[in-house]
Amino acid sequence: MNILYKIILVLSIVGFVLPMLSFAQQESPIEAPENFEEAGSFIGKFIEKIPQEFNNAWEQAKEIWRNTWGKWWNESIKSWLQNIWQKICSFFSKEIEERKPIIEEEFEKEKEEMKEDISKEAAKRKESLWEWLKGLVKDSL
Repeated sequence: MNILYKIILVLSIVGFVLPMLSFAQQESPIEAPENFEEAGSFIGKFIEKIPQEFNNAWEQAKEIWRNTWGKWWNESIKSWLQNIWQKICSFFSKEIEERKPIIEEEFEKEKEEMKEDISKEAAKRKESLWEWLKGLVKDSL
């Protein structure tokens, strides 16, 4: 049984590594420079290729991520979390419906209190503004 595990382990490693080695054998799209003049153009080409290659690597990584973890997420975790979320929403929707009349009454009370406070403050401000204008006129005369 132990030998079987070792064989499976070796075959899985070989099956994972060998395809990657084939990518390493592709020809390089950029050739090395032979003199200083070509070195400038080589560096320019090299700098131009870096963002493209990073973008290609990122796209490949996203695709691998989607194929491995995305399927697993959709098949197992997503439905479980949606079920829990539906239970939480149903619980809170019942609570909200039960407390809605109380909340509306409290809201109306608060609204009336705020209207009263605003009218009192506005009256005070009018009086103080008038007194300020009187004082300003007296001081200037």
